[in-house]
Amino acid sequence: MKNPHPTALDSSGSLAWQIAGAMLSRLALNTARRFVYPFAPVISRGLDVPLPAVTSVVAACQGAPLVGLVSGPLADRWGYRRMMIGGMGMLALGMLAVAIRPTFATLAIGLVLASFGKTVFDPAIQAYVGQRVVYHRRAQVIGLMEFSWAGSTDRKSVV
Repeated sequence: MKNPHPTALDSSGSLAWQIAGAMLSRLALNTARRFVYPFAPVISRGLDVPLPAVTSVVAACQGAPLVGLVSGPLADRWGYRRMMIGGMGMLALGMLAVAIRPTFATLAIGLVLASFGKTVFDPAIQAYVGQRVVYHRRAQVIGLMEFSWAGSTDRKSVV
């Protein structure tokens, strides 16, 4: 543990800005992971593949949380920020690959990579908050961060 004395959200707001940035990052990760659900038929038509193929990719993404068994201890060793950046990097790489080469194979790889990114990012941000926010404010901050999950299902954040 690098900071044995967590601080409250100070008046300078630097931690508050970091939390806000993390919330936006989680919104991007959650949206990338969930955008396929309502658009699976459109994606299957656009890529000229059967709908069950797209839903199979969605099912494959459900195995991504198994990476958490490894990423949690790695975050403790390598640092929470490094793992958060790595998770966002996986999302960016996966989505960029699909944008550059919109094929079914790239979509499958990109969505699985985005799911891995979410699995790497989430425990790291929660540990980061736990390390930096005083105990009596921690649940409030974690709860606020969970709005990013709810926001990812809002149609406006997907479109």
